[in-house]
Amino acid sequence: MTDKINTQGMLDTYLFECEQLLEQIQLRKAEMIDNAKEQAYRFYNKDQYSEAASYFFAAARLGDSEAQFNLAVMHSNGTGVEQDYAAAIKWYRAAAEQGHAKAQFALAVAYYNGLGVEKDYAESTKWARLAAEQGHADAQYFLANNYNNGDGVEQNDTEAVKWYRAAAEQGHAEAQLNLALKYDNGNGVEQDYAEAAKWYRTAAEQGHAIAQFNLAVAYAEGEGVEQDNAEAAKWYSAAAENGYAEAQLAL
Repeated sequence: MTDKINTQGMLDTYLFECEQLLEQIQLRKAEMIDNAKEQAYRFYNKDQYSEAASYFFAAARLGDSEAQFNLAVMHSNGTGVEQDYAAAIKWYRAAAEQGHAKAQFALAVAYYNGLGVEKDYAESTKWARLAAEQGHADAQYFLANNYNNGDGVEQNDTEAVKWYRAAAEQGHAEAQLNLALKYDNGNGVEQDYAEAAKWYRTAAEQGHAIAQFNLAVAYAEGEGVEQDNAEAAKWYSAAAENGYAEAQLAL
């Protein structure tokens, strides 16, 4: 009986010591990652990209998703390292699998365009969705386009509207324009000229030329807003100044 008690006590002590050791290792690992990233950013800000890449690599190998993403970007652009899309994909994937939204979106774009991987719209949509669900506005817009066009998913105007709205509410001008068009044409939502004009205005105020032109048309025709030639001229002029040819012809 005593031997059994002593054996259990030894086992408990051993497990406790193991837990303490693992905790120390994790703390040391975190310190090494922080130090490597600090050096990486210091060199990067001095335009010493090769040195920065070396330190990002050190942190990336230790599993830091931010470093993995940054290293992927450097491989993708050939900054401080030889341009290598396969290596970029490797590190984007490592970060993406840890939930890094920017890396997930980068993978979505890579699969859509066949850059460093075989083109695969379904895989593109999968990664875009993961990033979109984390609130990444560009990924939300990208996912909306995939639903709008039926790329990698069954075409679905309602889902497209859902994700255009998510991005639009974060200030994404292209999403605002596309959401306006959905309301204007009644695709995926009930046709609503006032709601269309609202989103045209939101994008127009960010300098989006097509939205400025469409808002001008709304004022000229009194669609969703009270007819107002002065406002129409204002927005035609804004679109024309942004190089939109149809607006130049309308003046």
